[in-house]
Amino acid sequence: MPPRIAVVRESRATRPVIRVEAVGARQPDIRRGLTEGGFDLGPVPHLAGDDTPADMEGTEPPRRRPDFRVRGPAGRSGAITIRPLADDTARVVPTLQRRRADPAPRAVRDLRAVFARRAREPA
Repeated sequence: MPPRIAVVRESRATRPVIRVEAVGARQPDIRRGLTEGGFDLGPVPHLAGDDTPADMEGTEPPRRRPDFRVRGPAGRSGAITIRPLADDTARVVPTLQRRRADPAPRAVRDLRAVFARRAREPA
């Protein structure tokens, strides 16, 4: 189960009235939505070591290494190859960001707290 779904399910178990709307948007649209107040929270990737923008608060969501199998012709024919990256020093870190300027509603604080707690748990 993807980490975001697990976090939303856990949050809803303790607060059944919580409403989460998932929006298919690209990073610039998410950033604009956060800045303009259209989104309460948004997943925004950035390079490891970079600071979160001063007007935002960021929390790293849970990180997992999913195992998967490729079945079918592509997997059997060798069309898909798995190999380590040549240079894996530049790491993209997904963060769950929110705007600092506004006080977060209780449901947003609770959802963010679940993300933060799950991010600290061992994979």
